[in-house]
Amino acid sequence: MGAATNNAFTGQDGWSNSSSSNAGTVVTTVTSGEYTGGQAISGGTATYIGANKNVTLSSNYNFDLRYGAGQEMGVGHWNDDDSDGLFDQAEAELQIGVISGTGGWYFGARYAGFGTRSWSDGAGSLVTGGPGVAGTAGDWYRFNVSYSPNGGNYDINVGIRNLSTGTDIDFDSGLLGVQSWSFIITAAQFGVAPASAEGLFIRTTTSGANGLIDNINTAVPEPSAALLGGLGLLGLLRRRRD
Repeated sequence: MGAATNNAFTGQDGWSNSSSSNAGTVVTTVTSGEYTGGQAISGGTATYIGANKNVTLSSNYNFDLRYGAGQEMGVGHWNDDDSDGLFDQAEAELQIGVISGTGGWYFGARYAGFGTRSWSDGAGSLVTGGPGVAGTAGDWYRFNVSYSPNGGNYDINVGIRNLSTGTDIDFDSGLLGVQSWSFIITAAQFGVAPASAEGLFIRTTTSGANGLIDNINTAVPEPSAALLGGLGLLGLLRRRRD
């Protein structure tokens, strides 16, 4: 899919129009293990990609995602690079979630501008080809994401827990214990830092009622802002405080 452009922020509570094939919708969810049912954002029968400039991601944030095989989805930050007041996919910065990889759909990252996809090989390496670490369709996962600048690069750490089964995902089978996914990317691959960005964006693709996003939690600046959390993505968005 090419980058869709010029999407106005005319949706409910400051959300942009979809830059892809479908409008976002709020759906009812049921409790699954540690995940508490309520409401979540869905792409309907296709893909919703949209942004909101009322809330920005901090250097530590988390969100819940219901894994759908064959469905790319995730959360990232957004910056109005061309200052036109509209959301373009090319302005999307680093996205963390589920991405399309070699022969499957893996927990991974997509670089700034809807660029290169990368993922863990399950043995401690960052790869752009070969198999990766996948989830179970229909299970809920919590992504805990943190980053820190390191010279001209960024250190990224992603811990993922299967809320449906109550187990953490191991990203390095060669080490004892459960290892989170840690990797380093360049500033260009990362994009504008969340602290300097103008908002966040989500991508959700729904097929067979699996791919959903819920409970995006980020400090902006205090207390944490919560999207969804059982009350609906479009209705709970808290405006950024000056």
